[in-house]
Formats: sequence, structure tokens, C-alpha cells
Amino acid sequence: MVRFRRLLLLSFAGILIILAACSKQKKRPVSQQQQPSWSASFDSLREQYRSLHMAYAQDSTRMPKQVQQMYGHMRNLWGSMVGLHSGMMEMMGGGRMKNGRGMMGRMNNGHGMMGLGKQPGQSMLRFQEMSQQMVSYCQGMQQMMTQAGDSQMAARYGRMMNQAQHMMSQIPTDTISTAEPPEKSGTGLNGASLFASNCSSCHGSNGEGFGNVFPPLNGSSIVKGDKETLTKIVLDGLQGNITIKGNQYNNIMPAFRSSLNNDEIAAILTYIRSLSQNDVSKLTPEDIQNVRQSTSGHRKPWTSGELGLQ
Repeated sequence: MVRFRRLLLLSFAGILIILAACSKQKKRPVSQQQQPSWSASFDSLREQYRSLHMAYAQDSTRMPKQVQQMYGHMRNLWGSMVGLHSGMMEMMGGGRMKNGRGMMGRMNNGHGMMGLGKQPGQSMLRFQEMSQQMVSYCQGMQQMMTQAGDSQMAARYGRMMNQAQHMMSQIPTDTISTAEPPEKSGTGLNGASLFASNCSSCHGSNGEGFGNVFPPLNGSSIVKGDKETLTKIVLDGLQGNITIKGNQYNNIMPAFRSSLNNDEIAAILTYIRSLSQNDVSKLTPEDIQNVRQSTSGHRKPWTSGELGLQ
């Protein structure tokens, strides 16, 4: 009987050791060797941002109000990117991302963290779009610092912009989903409020633009023009030289394919096409869906040349 109890205790202890080892392995952080190249590149971007933030904090009081406002938007975006990256890496746990396994498989099972979607690849697409937005902010800040005669800060923003672009080039396309994002509970379809939360940081609260960095939407020939071209820009972004109201702009418009569904994009575009200097026809969710489907394989910003906007 005593021998039986000893064997039972030993067996029970063995089970506990195995369970503890499995739990420890499950929570094991991703090592540098297991880290995908896009994530390792994000770590380099993180260091550049820390350096840039310290430099900005020293000189922010003497910077123009527009610069301070733009940096505030940039800082908020950076916080969201860090949170999304941390969530993806925690879910990844050293696993693979492809074909629904590892991180993407666990995301599909509904484990959520700060912007992580339930569809495979939806969170990676959102991360890519945030990165595009960061590139756009960096480019805008670089232009404003150059105009202000601060070559050192302009160079810092330029380096961060290049690092963000490099990181985006490391993201494998087979981890990205182009499906329409799900409906958001509690989200209204007020075009003005959707515009304020998604577009006004670059294009101004009334669509007037942001200095000579981001173009106006009120009175824009692109906004008043072809519906399909406008929808393509909102879904996948735009880069390259464009001329709006006689002024030239050369920045990057980020994509909204993963963050806005068809109803939301239709509401926003209908709103901006109804501004005082535009006053053209509205768009429907069906209009957006048709373009979303026809461009489902497009995973990078359109160029102005591709859309005939040069």
C-alpha cells in the first residue's frame, strides 16, 4: 500500500512537471532567431522613434503649432502600432504565420488584443496600413522641418520614414488579408463624424488641408472626379505627385481597406463630395464593394501615374 501511494505521488508530480513545462513553453517570448524580419525591422524603427522623440521633446516649445499638432497625431499612431505589434508577437509565440497556423491561426480563433481581428491576416493588413500612415506623417514632418530650416530634425524624420518603408517591404504578402472588415458594433454612419476620426488629422477639420503638406479635399479635382479612382485611393492609398487647386503635393496617402467597411467608406466619401466646393453625387456601399472586389489583389498604394493623376 505504501509503495502504491509513492508511485501515485510520483506520477502526480510528473504530471505537474509536464504541465508546468508546457505552460512555460506556451508563454515563452519570441527569440531574435524566431522573430520574422518585419518584426526585427520594427524593433529598429522603435529605437529610431525613441531617439526622435527625445530630440523633439527638447525643441518642441519653439516649434510651430502645426508641427506640434502633427507630432501629436504621430505619437498617438505610434502608440497604436506598438500595441498592435506587441499583441501579434504575443500571439505568435514562436509559431508560424502562414496558412492559418501559428499567430494567424490563433487570431482566427478569436483571441483579441488591441485591434487584432478574427480573420487571418486582417491584423497584419491593419499593421501595414498604420505603417503607411506613419510614413505619411514622417514625410510631412520632414517637409515642415526643412521649411523651418531645422535640417537635423528633418534628417531624423527622413531616417524614420525610410526605416518604416523598409519594414513594410519585409511583410510577406501571403500573411495579409484583403477581405472587407467586419461591421463595428455601435458605429454610426454619420459621414462628418467618420471623417473627423479618420481623415481630419491630415486633411483638416473642414477638408481645408494641412498647410502645403497634405492637400485640401474641399474643391479637390480628385474628390469631384471619378468615383472609382477616389474609392481606389481610400482603399489602398496613393503616392506620387498630384496637383490640387494649383498646388503640388507629394506625400503618401495611407490605406483604409482593413479599418473601414463599405458603408463607412461610402459615408465618408459622400460627406466630402458634399462639401461646399464639391457638391457632387454620393457613393453607395455597392459602389465601394465593386471596387474592393476588383482590386482585391492590390496590396500597395496606387501611384498617381497608375491612376492618371499626374
